[in-house]
Amino acid sequence: MKNVDYLNKRFNRNFKGYCRCGWFYKEEDILVCMWEFDKKPNNGWINKVVDENTIFEEYVWSLGEKLVTHRAFKKDQYRLIVDKEKDYKELGIYRYDYNESDADRKHVWKKVANTIEELNIIRNRRKRI
Repeated sequence: MKNVDYLNKRFNRNFKGYCRCGWFYKEEDILVCMWEFDKKPNNGWINKVVDENTIFEEYVWSLGEKLVTHRAFKKDQYRLIVDKEKDYKELGIYRYDYNESDADRKHVWKKVANTIEELNIIRNRRKRI
């Protein structure tokens, strides 16, 4: 399976091709990340599954080579992290942990939900409170 096949099947899209590892879902607050883990650097990043609830990204190249799009995150942006090597298995919805991360070299993502649908239920509950 390729990124384009996963996106077309999972999100009912009709892309002819898609090579990037990330795609914004709906209102751009959920970035679908289709990653390989514990491999060689991809655009300078090595992705690691720490445990079921934590994903760790480490930037290993020179900071001058870092892509502008990899430098900042919106405070409330979520990521649906997908393991490409396990037949595009969805690991869950993760949120950037500002306390444990270093914007330049280390990004820590904490799991907040298992699916996009579960995240939407959590968000709706918060709106009612």
